[in-house]
Amino acid sequence: MAKIPDTRQSLLRRVKDSADSDAWSEFVTIYRPAVLRFALRRGLQPADAEDVTQRVFVAVAMKMKSWTAKSSSGSFRAWLLTVTRNAVINAVTRKPLARGAGGTSTIQRISQHPDTRSMQDDLDWEYRRAEFRNAANDVQHEFEPATWQAFWLTAVENRDVSDVAESLGKSTGSVYAARSRIMRRIKQRIELCQDQEDS
Repeated sequence: MAKIPDTRQSLLRRVKDSADSDAWSEFVTIYRPAVLRFALRRGLQPADAEDVTQRVFVAVAMKMKSWTAKSSSGSFRAWLLTVTRNAVINAVTRKPLARGAGGTSTIQRISQHPDTRSMQDDLDWEYRRAEFRNAANDVQHEFEPATWQAFWLTAVENRDVSDVAESLGKSTGSVYAARSRIMRRIKQRIELCQDQEDS
């Protein structure tokens, strides 16, 4: 039986152990894109945004052992948002004068528009993507390769159903059926993992 992927709370418990490289790898895979996107949206250059992202994860690693939830829902996201926002502000305000820092207007824009909702949405989106990837990996073996390909090309790569049907030598109806059947199975797998987390 495939390993059931960790969800937020169980993963947060696992990353408290700095030696759990699998947990940290999964954690970074889930949350890094949201942190990086947040830094880029605040006007940082890609290299600076990468640097900020690394600083955020170093800070998280240092504090994770002692971190505890102050409320049941969303407290980790709120904390991660604060760490990320502070790292971005520090990157903008502590640049050497010789480098373009975006000036006072950039700092004011960051301070006046914290965009908390956007960061939380990004974190949720990245988490849902990770849940989807884990569930898809878990159920892929249950389907024939051509059925899986019909699903993947249309549902994930967003290719036209009739083009995929023609390239695979299938009817459009069978491509729609494959996509629907696999999506239903992935949803069941995600729900099973969530139910196990809740129990």
